[in-house]
Amino acid sequence: MLPITDCAGRVQEMRINTHSTHITPVSGNVFADLGFEPEEAAALKAESQLIISEKLAINESLMANIENPESS
Repeated sequence: MLPITDCAGRVQEMRINTHSTHITPVSGNVFADLGFEPEEAAALKAESQLIISEKLAINESLMANIENPESS
């Protein structure tokens, strides 16, 4: 609950509903879920997966260098 002040200066509690009112099924492609055309959604997903793979490879390399600095 959040404390709020009304126009008379009184502090009152305000409740915020944080429960979902509905759940939309997902397709497995966030870009399709956001409304991109199927072809563009597939291309964006492929590009993002490539970028993620590259970042993970860099991360693995950096972690290996941190764990064993003599081998770099």
